[in-house]
Amino acid sequence: HPELCMQFVIANLDKHEIIVDELKLDDKHIEQLIVSNQVSLDLKAALLEKHGGLHMTHAIALYLTKTTITIDTSIFKAAWEHLKPHEKSLLMLRYMDILDADDFEMCFSDIGGIYAHLADRSRRHEETLELTPQHSRLATRLESVGYISSQKIKQIASDNKLRQPSTKQEIAMWIRQNKE
Repeated sequence: HPELCMQFVIANLDKHEIIVDELKLDDKHIEQLIVSNQVSLDLKAALLEKHGGLHMTHAIALYLTKTTITIDTSIFKAAWEHLKPHEKSLLMLRYMDILDADDFEMCFSDIGGIYAHLADRSRRHEETLELTPQHSRLATRLESVGYISSQKIKQIASDNKLRQPSTKQEIAMWIRQNKE
């Protein structure tokens, strides 16, 4: 019974230190192990490193949007191919620390929506995003990889439904021109 075998593997992975390289697993089994609450993050990372690129599934990619497992850009890109645009934005924001400027350009172009204007590196220009903790982290990361030259918080006046004046905050970022 395949389900009993998987239960045995899950129950004994940590106890007997089954070597990931010796396991012969198909997509379904790898997916079950990675999304299981009973498998440690270290073992999940090892499984992803060994099998993630070739055996990525939508369920694994979606799981990566909700947890922080150590992955490299090859696993990120494999997961990327299995996600819808709104799921891709979650993956990008979760793993932004492993991405470089070219990766961000690809992400912004592929996701579109609120990020579409950030993909244009043909010229130097200012773009904004709503100020959220994630967008603040993103702007800091974009500055550190040289995608933007500067960032600042702007107060924007807006009318709400009750016609009362209010302000919202945005992050203004200067996108660097890619001269390649």
